Amino acid sequence: MTIETCMQLVDDVLPNRVPAEVKLRFLGEAEGKVRVELLGEEPGDLLAFDENTSPDTELSAPYPFDQLYWQYLLAMVSHVCGDSTRYESAAILFNSSYQSYGKWLKRKGV
Repeated sequence: MTIETCMQLVDDVLPNRVPAEVKLRFLGEAEGKVRVELLGEEPGDLLAFDENTSPDTELSAPYPFDQLYWQYLLAMVSHVCGDSTRYESAAILFNSSYQSYGKWLKRKGV
């Protein structure tokens, strides 16, 4: 999944006025969590997503685990928009997907 695909999916599911740069920041947080906590990269080696990051950048988690990105972004957009019910639902989905990816990586010895 690319950055652009993820952001467009969230905007299609939940039309919002959250600026793209804020959503990009949230998406970068999710990518950072995956790369540091699950893939073992060093935090200092990562660059935050910003306006210079290509929208075609591929996110690290492969299909079908890539759903964790749009779930995280949906949760954060919902939080910013003050929709606590949608935030809680999306956060639960994100946590489940994130844990599933972590368990899969562990089974694969990564």
